Amino acid sequence: MTVKMVKKILCTALVAISLGVFTGCSANQQADKEQEEKTAQDAAQEAGEDQEAANDANMETHKIGVILYGRDDNMGAAIYSYLNHAAEVLGNVELVWDIGAFDVDAQISSTQNLIAAGCKGIICLPMSDDTVAQMADICEQSNVYFSLMFRDITDETIKTDVYENPYFLGFVREDDKTVAKAMVKELSDAGVTHMGVQIMPSGNPLSVRNDGMYEGAQEYGITIDSEFPVTSSGDVNGNNTYIQNTLDSYPDVQAIYLTSASIGLGEGAANLLSGLSDPGSVKLASFDVFDGMSEAFDEGILVCAAGGVNPDVLFSFMVLYNAVDGNRLSEDVTELYQNFLLVTSSEECSLFEKYVGNTDYQIYTDEQIKNLAVRFNPDVTLEDYRALMELYSIEWLQENEH
Repeated sequence: MTVKMVKKILCTALVAISLGVFTGCSANQQADKEQEEKTAQDAAQEAGEDQEAANDANMETHKIGVILYGRDDNMGAAIYSYLNHAAEVLGNVELVWDIGAFDVDAQISSTQNLIAAGCKGIICLPMSDDTVAQMADICEQSNVYFSLMFRDITDETIKTDVYENPYFLGFVREDDKTVAKAMVKELSDAGVTHMGVQIMPSGNPLSVRNDGMYEGAQEYGITIDSEFPVTSSGDVNGNNTYIQNTLDSYPDVQAIYLTSASIGLGEGAANLLSGLSDPGSVKLASFDVFDGMSEAFDEGILVCAAGGVNPDVLFSFMVLYNAVDGNRLSEDVTELYQNFLLVTSSEECSLFEKYVGNTDYQIYTDEQIKNLAVRFNPDVTLEDYRALMELYSIEWLQENEH
């Protein structure tokens, strides 16, 4: 074997060894990279498990009181269902229900009883601004947070005082005035020129519905022949007596406009109008939805019903929950507004009843509820609340059925 051939063999061997080294290094680097990625994934998973464990370890149970007029109508039943479900999802809430308070004195007594029961937060559907004013004083003295559902404060003096209270978190409500006017337009489009109207009492946070109704009547040329008050305790017979007196005294009346159809008032009014000698000759427009809407649409009685506001309560409750849980979302008073659903046909009524009228159906998923809590989603803000609320519509409900 020549020297030249030996050198060639040695070179070939060195190249092979070098390639083996490089190949080995590349394989080792790939293995190291995969191990690093696996380690990072394991660490992330462990961190998530640690966070969940930390959350569980810090899950002090909070008592939150709920003051509600009742749970026998659709709205009351929905509030009861949504809040109980949210408490179950959050895992560290004990709800204390006070149901049946219809006036200021009763709601103040409810506030005192809930605080005595150990509640650290109270959510209320107040009957008047006077309720809120007195609640504010009691809650501040007891270091108890409170928020309002479906209401704001219309009395400017009371509003100024309450907004300075460090324990008042705010409210969630709807644009009642705008939809009140839209309801009058629906009646006008149906050919109504004379109507009798149910009026919210002055000082009631819902009295803005009167303002929208009056504006609509003026703009769309409908004469208001009769006005009667909302019965104070959901007295269906009393409300129907007002309607019957209106029809007897003002034969030109073609529609009844209800600023409140809750607690059975809507069903009672629809049944009364259905029993007339010419069913459908007197139309009905109502705030709040009620059982039997679809039949009322089919009979030509119901022209429109403004409702679907039940999910408001979740957002007001979550603002309260976060504060009680030590994660107040804002030092300022929170003002949130939800869309109304204006139902104008039996077809829309069917969709409404499927999603909103069905109190066993939860509008928002467990994940969406948890994402509203700082405990589970540290980055959540009130803008996230507003973004989710803005999506609310019949179409959105269909697209997000679960």
